[in-house]
Amino acid sequence: MKLALFYISLFIVFGISAQQSDIKKSISKIHSNIQQSQNGQRLKWMDSLVSIVKYKTDLQYDTIVNQTINLALKLDSLELAGNHIADLIYYKNNIISNPSEG
Repeated sequence: MKLALFYISLFIVFGISAQQSDIKKSISKIHSNIQQSQNGQRLKWMDSLVSIVKYKTDLQYDTIVNQTINLALKLDSLELAGNHIADLIYYKNNIISNPSEG
């Protein structure tokens, strides 16, 4: 029984580390696409990046979403900016428990 539990926990640990690696690969690929694109296409890539790092403090969600909001406002994409602002307020108030920033 102990041996089976050991193998199950080992499998879970390797599965989690593989998922983290996939996320980091996706993030680096999207970062390179962001650097190569402009305006509307850049906003689409940044929106994709926000959806990957959504509410993850260790992946700098707040910095990425702020940059996305600024670009959306610059390009007059008010609906997208509004959605991200609402998500950012939720993140500040409920995820990191800092309502004064929210």
